[in-house]
Amino acid sequence: MESESLDLYLERTILLLVAGIFAYAFWAIGVIQPRTFVIVQLLTCGALALWGVRILLIKSYRLLWPPLCWLVVAFVVYSGICYHRADVEYVARLEFFRILVYAALFFLIVNNFRTQSSAQLFTFFLIVLATLVACYGIYQYASSSHKVFNYLKPLQYGRRASGNFINPNHLAGFLEMIIPFTFAWALSRRFQHATRLVLGYVGLVMCVGLVLTISRGGWVSCTVSMVLLLILLIGRKQSRISATLLLLLLLLFGGLLLDRSGVFSARASRDMQILKSDDVRFKFWKPAVEIWKRDPWLGNGPGHYDILFATYRPTDVQIRPEYVHNDYLNTLCDYGIIGLIIILSGMAVFYYGLWKTWPFVQRQKEGVSQKGSNRAGLILGAGVGIFAILVHSFVDFNMHMPANAMVVVAILALATTYQRYATERVWTAAPMKYLALMGIIAFCLYLVPHGLQTRKEQNFLLAAKYLPFTSQERIAALKSAFAVEPKNSVTAYDLGEALWKQSLGGYRGYEVLARESMEWSQKSVALNPHEAQAHIGVGLCLDWLDQHQAAAPYYMEGLKHDPNGYSAVAYAGYHEVQAENYPKAIEYFKRSLELKPSYGNPVAYEYLGIISKRMSEKAGNP
Repeated sequence: MESESLDLYLERTILLLVAGIFAYAFWAIGVIQPRTFVIVQLLTCGALALWGVRILLIKSYRLLWPPLCWLVVAFVVYSGICYHRADVEYVARLEFFRILVYAALFFLIVNNFRTQSSAQLFTFFLIVLATLVACYGIYQYASSSHKVFNYLKPLQYGRRASGNFINPNHLAGFLEMIIPFTFAWALSRRFQHATRLVLGYVGLVMCVGLVLTISRGGWVSCTVSMVLLLILLIGRKQSRISATLLLLLLLLFGGLLLDRSGVFSARASRDMQILKSDDVRFKFWKPAVEIWKRDPWLGNGPGHYDILFATYRPTDVQIRPEYVHNDYLNTLCDYGIIGLIIILSGMAVFYYGLWKTWPFVQRQKEGVSQKGSNRAGLILGAGVGIFAILVHSFVDFNMHMPANAMVVVAILALATTYQRYATERVWTAAPMKYLALMGIIAFCLYLVPHGLQTRKEQNFLLAAKYLPFTSQERIAALKSAFAVEPKNSVTAYDLGEALWKQSLGGYRGYEVLARESMEWSQKSVALNPHEAQAHIGVGLCLDWLDQHQAAAPYYMEGLKHDPNGYSAVAYAGYHEVQAENYPKAIEYFKRSLELKPSYGNPVAYEYLGIISKRMSEKAGNP
């Protein structure tokens, strides 16, 4: 096989594999679970291996290395430092692996989609994918479906369109990135008239899907970005009329849709203003600031906002948020000021690169007219699409949704490859490709074994999920998972809880079960000292073994890490009941019920009744 034919074959194979990775990511509910993301991780290693073969076999192959690549490397190195200094190794490692996969996809796309046909094909693929996801979201809204495939959505999302995502805001985040691409190309005079009509139609379909998400952040960011796109297009003579007509059409279409579709239901009209002070997401921001202050420059470690949230929990928030619902604050919590500076510097370098590339991707005048350029459409769509997600990131966590983060990486990479038209300095010397080959080998040797280990662990955890809570089979599956991955504190905690509930039967040998439960809870504490429930788990076992004095410090430690958590406060009251300190127990239970009412707080509610009964019996009034 000739060198050029082999090079083209490898390029198209990598293109198909990367497209398959993205298709799987959206089919697998955004790969938010470790057991699905690990498939992306392993497939990415496969694509990297093909890239390594291309580097090795194609003698004329040159490495493309625009300035943004240095910022990507800098953030990977920095996130690795943050991972190694994090308190909870397992959580930080999973987050670090995501960063590695995103970086790998970036370099894959930059160095393998650099021909115009490859970039165009992959962009069309993203447009088709977005159209299908939008159509599914429209179907969900029209049929009042509460499901995403076989998964039930939380009730608070109602009939809102969410497509392949659980959270409708993430569908809005995806669509707002692809809509500018679609309309930028629909107005390009390089495509045939029929192709432009189809692109315009699917763009409107995406707009409908985005509207039906009832995502206020999505509405604002898409509106701002589309106005920006059309203003830029109106400024170009060859697209001025089309862009003006499209702007008027979108305004008319949006007005009719909002007037007749019932989108402004009670929920939408009540929460229309995006900065409404009683939105629960804004209650996550103050704890985020306090968490960031713990280590303002270096951060607390990847994925650690959720771990530390309970310590700074407001009294009126009794849920676990996972993320700040503001990607900038989330980055400060996890990576500190240095991490945020690296990311913002990357965005600045990206837009500077677009500005320098813009004059070189526009078509020269042919006769009296100037034809549009597909390259210019891609550059314009990329810049506006990234701008949309940056705006939306102030009120959501799209960058922490793996599928959307992958799309951001793909758009950055596709636009960055076009810097080759502006300067020859983005091409590296021949020896650099062998350094890249060494990096690919090291990456695969590091991530493939860890990926297989994670997959094996997740299989055991998945099996345990569908078994009775205290069954021996579930306990055996959890122990197998912990044997594969001994750094997962949640598995240790689940084992401790299951064994404790087994011991509550009071049958012969319950003391052995209680002590084994305590050992697993202590392992959980060692792996994640910030988890209040793990400390409380040790205290529960000691209370059950009538060691009330030894149990007290563990309940206090639990309260230290979750002082405003209704559950931690209720269990402190439970301990005082075991120690027969009823007045103190009543104080804890009443405070717990103030934090969460009786219908969601059975421990506090029921034990107040038990205390009342016991105190009546002591007073001689059974």
